[in-house]
Amino acid sequence: MENIINFDGVSYAKEGKIILNNLTFDIEKGSIVNIVGASGSGKSTLINILAGITSYNGYIAINGYYLNRRNMKDIRSCASVLLDDINNLSVGEFVSDELSIGLNNLGEDELKISKKVIDIAKKFKIDKLLNNGVFNISNSERVKMFLASALITNPSVLIMDNCLHQLSVSDKKLVLDILKDYNKNKKLTIIMVTNDMEDTYISDRIIVLSKGNIVMDGTPLNVFKQKDKLLSYGVNIPFVIDLSLKLMDKKIVNHVYVDMRKLVDDLWK
Repeated sequence: MENIINFDGVSYAKEGKIILNNLTFDIEKGSIVNIVGASGSGKSTLINILAGITSYNGYIAINGYYLNRRNMKDIRSCASVLLDDINNLSVGEFVSDELSIGLNNLGEDELKISKKVIDIAKKFKIDKLLNNGVFNISNSERVKMFLASALITNPSVLIMDNCLHQLSVSDKKLVLDILKDYNKNKKLTIIMVTNDMEDTYISDRIIVLSKGNIVMDGTPLNVFKQKDKLLSYGVNIPFVIDLSLKLMDKKIVNHVYVDMRKLVDDLWK
């Protein structure tokens, strides 16, 4: 498989404290990767580096471009970033402005922009909010707005820093379904930091950070099977997966479930 992001010897220290320690790994094109770890493990620092906010030592390439200030324009044309602080991300006054800003920057035709804005607003169920001010909608609606804005330009890479926790239950399901669809049908590569392990069920790979080091790296099933090791790094596993693993040990089920309703339905049979 082709790699779209390359890390080689990436380190970062602040005030003499090592935050990231010589990280070397690659991310495959079209994959969904969750980065997890306890508070202070280096997750957000890694995202800030990818976003071009924080400097670093080592080498990172995104879609073939060396990650430095000179190449940020090229990188931002293929990679969208959504950070955690949704109160300081707004560029436009209205929801419609926020959704169209990326297309305007690309110089797209106004009629095409209008159609794309309406289409993606309907996908995220915010089409009735297009004329609302960006601060006159709920936090959940604002997260959907920023995600729609990030995806409307059809990037190759989407980078998210723990931004799903403010979604309502129904909105989170909608968003995760949209992300899965973009990943499957548009080959979107997704790198997602999360503190909610329930968000990891859509991932192909989980990377666990601890004190700036990669301490676990594998498929969700292989990582979740090492429950005691995960707990030692301050990371819990989703309840339904924990239950599935226990039922598998007792030979009651034969695979891991990520949907509690599906597990209950199959047990009821």
